[in-house]
Amino acid sequence: MERGVTEWYETMDDFLIGRNWLKLQCGTCQEIYYAKSQQMSEKCGWRKCASAGPHPFMSFPARKRTLSPWGIADHFNNFFRARGYVRVDAKNVADSRAADLIIAGVQILDEYIHGSLPPPKEPILIIQPSVRMKFCGKASATEGISTSFINICTEQVGLAFEEHLAAIDRWFSALSKLGIHMKHVVLRRRDTEKNWGTGSFGAVELFFLYGGLEIGDAAFGLIPLVSGDTAPVSDIGFGLERMAWALNRTDSYFDLISPLSIEMEIQVLDAFRTLALLAFFGVDAAYKKAGLQFRRLCKIVGDSYRKFNAHTLLSQSFDYWERFMTPSRTREEALRSIFLELDRPLAERVQEKLQGPRPSDNETLEEYISKLVYKYSLSVKAVKEALKR
Repeated sequence: MERGVTEWYETMDDFLIGRNWLKLQCGTCQEIYYAKSQQMSEKCGWRKCASAGPHPFMSFPARKRTLSPWGIADHFNNFFRARGYVRVDAKNVADSRAADLIIAGVQILDEYIHGSLPPPKEPILIIQPSVRMKFCGKASATEGISTSFINICTEQVGLAFEEHLAAIDRWFSALSKLGIHMKHVVLRRRDTEKNWGTGSFGAVELFFLYGGLEIGDAAFGLIPLVSGDTAPVSDIGFGLERMAWALNRTDSYFDLISPLSIEMEIQVLDAFRTLALLAFFGVDAAYKKAGLQFRRLCKIVGDSYRKFNAHTLLSQSFDYWERFMTPSRTREEALRSIFLELDRPLAERVQEKLQGPRPSDNETLEEYISKLVYKYSLSVKAVKEALKR
């Protein structure tokens, strides 16, 4: 462990202990963590150390009022802007130098780290739609994960480590005012070696575990810049949907971010939400980068969308994402993009059965069927039979 990280840990200990946090050691992984009470937990709460069963937050007293995800986002927006943070617009989810898709709010600094833009002078707040395809197809196996989510972040460049701790202290206050009280939070520390495409660097992180659920983390490191210099960066981010689940304690993570009137497999629901996000912000099916991920999600949906009102689900998803940033295309254009890819396998099966002309890439299923009937004079009965599985 490099000398800088050791000194950061010592400073972190003084900061947290001075605010009545206890420094403890996990009985399972032996790693250091912090809690307000030793009786609260004998384990750090990390995934591999947690006991089997529901998250402990599910047993916390029920709230009198349900908090919406956008209401929670408004709380953080008002809190941090009142303390001098500058709210910046979210990036298009498909606009990233370092990855195919935006995976976290810290990527707002890409043009500074990888390019020639000057660093932001003020601490910034960003409420960033994000996609992590490593969770693709896994939402039904682990409650509390999704391929798309809102990352609420504060970012600051060129600061001392003590200023990073002061930012963490502000997050303590913001979370407590919202109802996520520190007596229910465990802070699990970790030092890691990272590389954001400009060289490796050491970082220290604090992971926030609320009643056993990881809701966010605070990281600090000296980031190598493409210019050859290094810059200290404070990156603190929380998952909006996880906080909404933890605060409202609904049975499922997805209960407040999807239509309750539609029943379907969780992984299909998750795929639809992310398809709506990608299509709404300009992504179409392709064989590389973001377009390839679009195709992966469509394969998860398969033809299950024909069993329920997919337009209702997509409309609700469009409503959700539009609360956080301005889309780059109309809903009609986004719907067409999605259904062109979802309908493509069925159109190809119809073509194979009828030995008709191949459907074009920009032709919906209904447009292809109309072409078969009206232009090529195939019988309606034959087309209906070909549409059957």
